[in-house]
Amino acid sequence: MPSSKFLVQTDQFEFEELVRESSLPCFTTNLAEKDSGLLVGRIKIPVTDPDANVTYYLTCQSESIAYANAIKPIVAK
Repeated sequence: MPSSKFLVQTDQFEFEELVRESSLPCFTTNLAEKDSGLLVGRIKIPVTDPDANVTYYLTCQSESIAYANAIKPIVAK
């Protein structure tokens, strides 16, 4: 998207406010769409391009490894 301009929002509250109160497009995942009705009234357009993929990495402290292993199967779906 060479001619695109993105609005990057690092504050969660302000980001959610923008999503709720504007008509700006936003990106989501299948896990985030369950988030308290944030996307109500929005049209979801799936990205179906086989070249469009993302690898996520989880970093955690060693005492949280059980939690990390517990969410691995959920994220892998």
